[in-house]
Amino acid sequence: MNSHLEEKINNWRSNQLLLKERIVFTSKFKDVDSIRYIAGLDISFDKTSPKAVSAIVIYDLQNAQVIYKDYLVIDNLREDYVPGFLSFREIEYYLPLLKRIPPSYCFDLIMVDGNGILHPIQFGLACHLGVLTNSPTMGVAKNYFHCFGLNESLDDHRQHLSNYISTNTSKPPLFLYSIGEPSIVLGAAVWTRKESKRPIYVSIGNQISLDIAIQLVFRTSGVVSKIPEPIRQADIFAKFVIHEQACSKKE
Repeated sequence: MNSHLEEKINNWRSNQLLLKERIVFTSKFKDVDSIRYIAGLDISFDKTSPKAVSAIVIYDLQNAQVIYKDYLVIDNLREDYVPGFLSFREIEYYLPLLKRIPPSYCFDLIMVDGNGILHPIQFGLACHLGVLTNSPTMGVAKNYFHCFGLNESLDDHRQHLSNYISTNTSKPPLFLYSIGEPSIVLGAAVWTRKESKRPIYVSIGNQISLDIAIQLVFRTSGVVSKIPEPIRQADIFAKFVIHEQACSKKE
């Protein structure tokens, strides 16, 4: 690791530790029925250039439809991906989208493609975004994020999943605990479709309980995809924008 990157990571870590103190673990919602409008955020990358697109949708849970969407074209992300520091790569492209939501629209919660407290220091993208916006947030990740010393290795986790599925055919959520502090629940592996072999990973970010976050994931996924609709629709929209821009260049 070069000295410049090492200094940057040290600064990022200091920032995370300071902001972590502002996480609110008390849920803003008494139950999942208290939630209707969900802001879904995701970033998609152009495979043919350094460009990317960050997208937001507001998903109306009651009517199961997207009622608002917006995007931001990114010519070149300023930071490379460093495990444990995803928020410093992506968050600057989410905040403007949240800030320019018209007053006629609102959201109850932010759902992001990433992790919350399932993170080396329990301060992932969902936590960072929740603290900066003072909003309820939750993270949904497609892949297991192994953090050395925090949770089981990827190989151990795969074996754990296999054993769990063989003895729990209905595949209820599997809670993930810190190996250093077994009383701490980092998140949950959740199967939103019975036919899915691989789960998604749900963790809280800010102002929401894990139980409500899991219930929300079940309510917003499973029919079309195992991925919750708010972030799935944000991903679809971001990819659409990238495609449209590529087509306009060819004309």
